[in-house]
Amino acid sequence: LISDKFMHRERPLNKLWIGYCLLALGKQFYARDPERLKYDIVLIYYPDVTEASRASLNQTIRADPVLSKVTVRWVPFPGQRQKTMPYPELDKLFGVKDAYFTTCGPPKKRHWNWDYLMMSVFRTYLMFRMPIFREYEYVWISDADTVVDTPLCDVFGTMKRGGFVQGYFRTTTDPMECPQDGFIENMSAWGRENGLCTASLDGLKVNSQWYGAFAICDMRFHTSQVYLATAEAYLKTGGLFQYRWSDQSFWPIALNLLAPDKVHQFSGWTQRHKGQPWVSGLEQKDDPLCPRT
Repeated sequence: LISDKFMHRERPLNKLWIGYCLLALGKQFYARDPERLKYDIVLIYYPDVTEASRASLNQTIRADPVLSKVTVRWVPFPGQRQKTMPYPELDKLFGVKDAYFTTCGPPKKRHWNWDYLMMSVFRTYLMFRMPIFREYEYVWISDADTVVDTPLCDVFGTMKRGGFVQGYFRTTTDPMECPQDGFIENMSAWGRENGLCTASLDGLKVNSQWYGAFAICDMRFHTSQVYLATAEAYLKTGGLFQYRWSDQSFWPIALNLLAPDKVHQFSGWTQRHKGQPWVSGLEQKDDPLCPRT
C-alpha cells in the first residue's frame, strides 16, 4: 500500500517523487522474486486529484518492465477534503467541530492541518473498515515519499511465518515536542476497564513511536473487534487533534496492549523519507527472520 498524503496539492515535484518511489519499489522488492508480482499496489488519493495526475503516474507504471506486471488499484480517500468526518457516525467519536487542527510546541508551534490528521485517522481506523482492504491478508503502509534504496526481503512471508500482527522498521521519539504525556496512561486505564492486560505498557517510554512511513499490518488482527475498539478509544481521547497523538505514537501503545509478543522490527535495508536517510543502525543489522536473498 502506498498511502499518499501529498498528491492533493497537485505539485509536479510530488508526482515525480511518487513515481520515483514506485520505480525504486519495483527494483528493490518486486524484481527480486517473480512470486512477489502477486502483491497489489493500492494508491490512496483525495477525490480532488485530477484524472490527468493519475494518468501521468499510470504511464510511469506501465512503462516500467517490472511494475507493469503488478496490479495497481486507485482508491479515493473515503470523504472529501473538508472539515467533516468521512462517515456521519464518526462525529459521535470526535464531536462536531468547526475545524480540526492542532499545534505543537514550544519552542516553535506548528499547525498540523486537516489532511495530516486525517491520515492518522485513516491509518489507524478508517482503512480497516474499508471493504477493499479486507480482501488482503496483509497490508504494507508506506508514505508516497519513502524510498527503499537496498534490496528488500519478503516482508509478507516473514509476517506469515512468524505469526506477527504488525511489523515496523525504525523506532524513535517525537521530535516535534508535541506533548505525549497522558497518552499511555489514558490507554492503559481504558485497557484495564475492558479486561486487558496492561503490563507491557508499564515499560513503554513516553513519546515512543514506530515511524509511520513503514508498517506491515495483519488484516485479520487489525479488523478484529478488539483492535477497532482500541482505535476508537484512542480517537475519542482527542489527543490526535490537540497534541498530535498520531498513528506512529498509537501503534506501539496498541500493540503493547493487545499483542506485545506478535510484533517484528525489520532491519537490513536502507530507506529515505523526504530525501533524508533513516540513519539508525538498522541498515547494518541483518534480519535473520527476513533475509534479503
